[in-house]
Amino acid sequence: MPTAEPICPRCGYDLSAESRKWTHACPLDGACWECGLRLEWADLFSPDRRRDVFFVEHAPERHEVLPAAWRTWWWAIRPPVFWSRIRLETAIVPRRIAWWVFCVLLAFHAFCALASNAILGKLRGWDLFLPFRDDIRAETFTAWLAPVGCLIADWRGTTIWGYRFAPAWEFTSWGPAYLPLLAMSLMLPIMLLVLKDTRAKARVRRAHILRAAVFGLAWLVPLMLLALAHFAFNQWAASSNRTNLLYFQIGPKWLALESIWGFALVPFGAAWILWWWWSALSRGWRLDEHGRVWLAASAPALLVVVIVLALDQDLVNLLA
Repeated sequence: MPTAEPICPRCGYDLSAESRKWTHACPLDGACWECGLRLEWADLFSPDRRRDVFFVEHAPERHEVLPAAWRTWWWAIRPPVFWSRIRLETAIVPRRIAWWVFCVLLAFHAFCALASNAILGKLRGWDLFLPFRDDIRAETFTAWLAPVGCLIADWRGTTIWGYRFAPAWEFTSWGPAYLPLLAMSLMLPIMLLVLKDTRAKARVRRAHILRAAVFGLAWLVPLMLLALAHFAFNQWAASSNRTNLLYFQIGPKWLALESIWGFALVPFGAAWILWWWWSALSRGWRLDEHGRVWLAASAPALLVVVIVLALDQDLVNLLA
C-alpha cells in the first residue's frame, strides 16, 4: 500500500480516496477525477520518478547547479525536448528557478557587457575606460544598462559630453525586437491565469505556469548574442571608416541596419514563443483541448506584439 497521499500533478486534486480502494493490489495507471489527466500511479508515489538530476531544479550538489542550468537552457531552446523531460509530475523547486535566471540570463548578460567593453577597448583604445577622459563613450555603460535602456551621449559644443538615460521603449542595445517579444512572453501566461474559460480548460496550477513562463525566456540568450555580434560589427565598421556598411538603400530610401536587423527578428522570436507554449500545453501538460487553449492565449499575445510595434516610431518611419 502507498504511504504518500497522491495529488494530481496538473490540478492539485487529492486522489487519496482512489488509493484507499486498493486492498490487494494497485493498478499501474489511472486518471484524475477532476481534470481527467491520465497518469501512472508510480509517478505520484515514487520521489525518484519525479526528479531529474540533470535538470537545474533537481541538481543534487551546489557545484552541479551551473552546468545543470545551461543544460536546462539547451533543452528549453528546443521546446519539444524540454517538455518531453519536464512533465507535470516533475517536482517544482521555485528557488532553483530563480537560480536559473541568475546563472543563465543574468550571467550571460554580464558576459555580453564585458565582451562589449572589450571590443570597445580593442578598437578605440583601452584608455577609453579611464575616469579622467572627458569624452568617455556612453557605450561602456550602455552595455550594462541593457535591456532597461541605454545611455546616450550628447555633444554640448564644449570639451564635455552630456549624458541622458533613454528607457527601453526609446532604445535598447538588445535591439527593437526585445520589447515586443518580452510583452508576448508575459502576455501568454497572464492569459492562462486570468481568462476564466481558458483557465477552466487548462486546469493547470499556477506553479506550472510560472515554470513555463520563466524557462520560456530562453530566447533572450540568442537575442543577446545577436546584439553582441551586431554591436561588434557596428564598432568595426565605425573604426574602419566603413560606415556605409551600416546602411542599406532600398529604392530612394536609405535604411539603417540597426532598425532592419531588430524588426526582422520579431517574427522568428514570436514563432518560437508560440512553439514553446504549444509544446507546454500539448506535450508537457497533456491537455485534451490544448489547441483551443493555445489559440485563446495566443491571440491576445500576438495583438500585444502588434501594439508595441505600432508604437515604435522607427518602424513607422521604416514602413513610411
